[in-house]
Amino acid sequence: MFPDTQHTVPPNEAAGGDIVKALAEADRARHGEQSAGQWLKANLFSTVSNTIITLVFGTIGLLVLFLLARFVLITAEWEPTRANIQLLLTGRFPRSETTRLIVQVFAMAGGIGLLVGYRRERALAEAKLAGTEIPTTPLGEIASIYWAVTLMVIVVMVICVGTFRPWLILAGAVLAGGCGYLVSRGRSLRIVSFVATLVPFVLAGGILSFIPDLANGPAYLIAGCATALLLVVRFTPRPRLTLSIGAVFVVGAFQVLSGTAGLSWMYLTIAAVPAVLVLVDELDGQGAWLDQVGALVFAGGTAFYTLYNGLNQSRMLVLAIGLAIAIVVLVGASGGQAGNGRQLGLLAVVALIMWQLGRLIGLEGISWEVWGGLQLNLVISAASIALAFPIGLLLALGRRSS
Repeated sequence: MFPDTQHTVPPNEAAGGDIVKALAEADRARHGEQSAGQWLKANLFSTVSNTIITLVFGTIGLLVLFLLARFVLITAEWEPTRANIQLLLTGRFPRSETTRLIVQVFAMAGGIGLLVGYRRERALAEAKLAGTEIPTTPLGEIASIYWAVTLMVIVVMVICVGTFRPWLILAGAVLAGGCGYLVSRGRSLRIVSFVATLVPFVLAGGILSFIPDLANGPAYLIAGCATALLLVVRFTPRPRLTLSIGAVFVVGAFQVLSGTAGLSWMYLTIAAVPAVLVLVDELDGQGAWLDQVGALVFAGGTAFYTLYNGLNQSRMLVLAIGLAIAIVVLVGASGGQAGNGRQLGLLAVVALIMWQLGRLIGLEGISWEVWGGLQLNLVISAASIALAFPIGLLLALGRRSS
């Protein structure tokens, strides 16, 4: 905050100075130096009628809170919930495949941590480019935002959980999210971020080993892949690369349940597109010969995938389209024109790597019919939120088009 004006945004006397000053004035009321007592007097006890309303509804609210707390902590019987907690969380999901759910939680938390760190690094880079500073958020303000959710999770865990294993999973999810954030901030936290790259093995060996009757073999292979990706983020500090690997974590978390066969390699390849663009930028200026090599690699990868899986009508169509694209790019590159051959080649390499990793891990898909409980609700909610904006944007564009 700037002490001369108490503005959180410095008024700029250059272009747009009047607008910035007006925004700062509007922002001042929310961030003024007002004590808690002054705020209470101004908002709850400013007049006699406000005081009466505050006292009446405050008393009712305290009474409701007391009755709710007495029910939750004293009178309610939570033993049936504790006995059926796994049924409530996962429904009819096969018990022998519970490891997948745990790995999904860890991978999703790590991906979210990477994406949050990416957003922070991008904001810092933009502020540095603009010559401004990003105000740091005080710890107390962060606690005031998330305390209700944190308290709810802790209360539910205390009431509904009768063993220490769910607590281990919760701690692992927090650790995975923190690990992703620290690794994405590698330029600022060098030693800590390097240690954080080893967290996937800590999660696989130190947490999953405490939970018996789990098939943990693929979990260690996934942990190795996760560590390799985190090391790439740590030693290649590129925002788009961090974004891409964070997306790979999130998509991979879903594919752990739906299976690594089928089209999962395609989803993971799409998530890796920003990383491919970073590599293309590194190869810029190498000449048209690189586009020729990329076109040939794309054609070879398409032919290998279709022939390896056996030709049928759909794969023959894929092979024909892939070869036609490669030929068009190859002809253009042979004429000395820089094209998209290098992008195609790198995409083919990434797709083949994702495909072979899926075959190496060897997880078959779990049928949607046996998904259930809280896990299914969370998956549907996350998918709905993720797809709502692009679908709404497409509908809005379609409505405006003539």
